[in-house]
Amino acid sequence: AWSAKQNKVGEWMQIDGGEIQSIAGVVVQGRRDWDQWVTTFKVEVSDDGGKWVEVECGRIFDGNSDRNTKVYVPFPTPVVGRYVRIYPQTWTNHMSMRAAILL
Repeated sequence: AWSAKQNKVGEWMQIDGGEIQSIAGVVVQGRRDWDQWVTTFKVEVSDDGGKWVEVECGRIFDGNSDRNTKVYVPFPTPVVGRYVRIYPQTWTNHMSMRAAILL
């Protein structure tokens, strides 16, 4: 689980997929013990953790509307990378989430 230090656009959660692979999307969920979740977000991927590429040209994806429902977010076209960063754009109460990569 991840909770941003500050509630401001530009904060991000990073997931390490362990190796370069095809990534089909992400699954997101709110904070387990508080009413905090991300409602919209952008995604970037990287092979090396240094150079980042926006998924779908910076498209804003829909996230959660509650804290416990898992929302599966498939990318229209799979992307290749090792690292995924999720950049919340809007949220409820505080920027917090659980997330995983979909292969």
